[in-house]
Amino acid sequence: MSQATSDFYGPTGSTFTLAISSGSLYQANLHVMGQDPQNDKAQTVSGDHLQVTVTGLPAGDSELQLLMGAWQPGDPNATVSLVPGGSGGMAATGPNPTIDDGNWLGIVNLFGT
Repeated sequence: MSQATSDFYGPTGSTFTLAISSGSLYQANLHVMGQDPQNDKAQTVSGDHLQVTVTGLPAGDSELQLLMGAWQPGDPNATVSLVPGGSGGMAATGPNPTIDDGNWLGIVNLFGT
């Protein structure tokens, strides 16, 4: 992966917040590509289960693994977006990624510059 193929990119060490538009977020782990998954770092999920704050964006390729909770009947796909004012210098590479309704895991590709 590279900055061009990531979903979001920004300065190494950034702290930023992402939001989902539907569904429920119950856990989020930051995984650095090429490292042992035992080194994954849990990130802070908000009390309303709609946001996650990522701290310490690593250099290069990483992914944020979003473990989703229950989807309600009729819920649309969830769009993942940067929270205004909490972006930490991050930017979207292209259209915001989505998590298909009913999926229990969403992957957001990140790149630290």
